[in-house]
This record gives sequence, structure tokens and C-alpha cells, in this order.
Amino acid sequence: MGYPRLLGVVGLLPVLTVLTVLTGATARAQDSPGSQFFRSNGARIHYIEPGSGEPVVLLHGNTGSLEQWLESGVFQDLAQDYRAIAFDARAHGKSDKPHDPSAYGLEVALDILRLLDHLEIERAHIIGYSMGARVVGSFMISHPERFLSAILGGFAPAWNWSAEDQQGVESRASSMLTNPSPRLVEGGQDAEALAMNLLGFSELAVADRDLVAVKIPTLALVGSEDRNLERVMTLHTLMPAMKVVIIEGATHSGAFHRREFIAEVRSFVAEHGVGN
Repeated sequence: MGYPRLLGVVGLLPVLTVLTVLTGATARAQDSPGSQFFRSNGARIHYIEPGSGEPVVLLHGNTGSLEQWLESGVFQDLAQDYRAIAFDARAHGKSDKPHDPSAYGLEVALDILRLLDHLEIERAHIIGYSMGARVVGSFMISHPERFLSAILGGFAPAWNWSAEDQQGVESRASSMLTNPSPRLVEGGQDAEALAMNLLGFSELAVADRDLVAVKIPTLALVGSEDRNLERVMTLHTLMPAMKVVIIEGATHSGAFHRREFIAEVRSFVAEHGVGN
């Protein structure tokens, strides 16, 4: 597409499973030390935080769970040196799955605020991937004072929500209700809760002027084969101070499994830690 390649691959520290022993290819959240719950405006939210040090919060993508961070090794790598905290968004994983549409939208972003308050954390590095990036993008605008840095993976905040955007989420929600994918069915996921979550996306949208005003140190990580690459690069025109790293050959679902992903995350978090 002619976009500048800003990828500078730094050396990757070996991924050590210091806090969790992984058996096979999949890490199970229930096997992880530090698995806990807290109440967020009535919803029971599941999170893990076995590490210590400067806090790093991780939020997964749509229809996923915090296990994605375990499967990729990102969580274990960060937990070596940081207070790594991953949580299941409502409607996902082990968190509550309300069917009331008012339980979603801004409530999903406010779960980050309430988790920080619950853990008595004033500011943190906050990482969102895919849907998580959408949620973190909204939280960047509403509560910038709670960030040390923001990392957006595989997506960008939603801005200037349009009728076409609304039609898109309504269509996806309808399809999820009437014809859920085999992956959702086999995984025992709650299609109605996931559909309500989709319908709340419009509340997470922000305005151009809000993004232009962002002062939080921000990193965007996206694969060169990700369908959202163009959207991330458009965001860069609104936030020129944002660092963009394009992971060559990586797809949307594969980028956070790549060594470059964790290397860039580590470098950015270290650069923008307390006292820097």
C-alpha cells in the first residue's frame, strides 16, 4: 500500500513460563495462579494477576478471552518483570454474560476503570487487541489520567460512528443470534450476550477532535496482512505522535503470536514507565 514500514525489531527475551506451567499448546486460565473475580456495576469480572511490579493491563479481542494472552505467551513474558493483569471482558470467558444491552457499550470500558480502582492502581500501561483496542481507545478519551501508556493491537478506536457502522454491527449481531458459528457453539459461548456486546460498540465511538487531543504515549501494532491496517494508518494521521509498528507477513489473528509483538510491547512499556 506504500505505507512506511516503521518496524524495528528488537531482541526478544526468551518467553519463560515463570508463573504458569503450560502443558500442550493451550494455557488454561483456570490453571493460572492469581485467578480472581470482582464486581463491576453488578457484573462479575474474571481476571488474573500473578505478577508484581509496574502494572500492565491486557484486554483480548471479540469472542476471545484472557486465555489468548496465555496461549500467545505475551502474558507470561510480561509477568516476568511487570504486574501483568489480564481480564475477561463481560460476555466473554469466565466473566458474567448479561443479556441486557444496557450492560455493554461504555460499561465495558468502565470495567477497566473499576478494575484499576479495585486493585488500587492509579495508572497503568493498558493494552487492547482487536475489540480490546476499540475499548481501550474509548477509555483513552474518557480517562487519560489512568494511563502510563496505551498499546493498540490489530485495530483502532472507532471514530465518527456512521449509519453504515451501525448497520454493520446490527447485521453481525443478528447473524450471531440466528446462525452462530460452529466455533461459538462448540466453545459453549453465549451468543446472545456476545450479540448485545456488539450492539454496544456505538457507545465506544469517539470524535476526531478527541483523538487529535490525545497526549498519552501510544503504540499501534498491526500485521501487514491485517484487514485493519488501513484503519490504523488513518488513525496515524489524526495522532501523528503515535508510534506505528507493522509486523511483516502477520495476519489479524496471528500478529500477537509473533516475537516482534512482545518485543515491541516490552520496549515501549520500558520507555514509558514511571520515572521516564
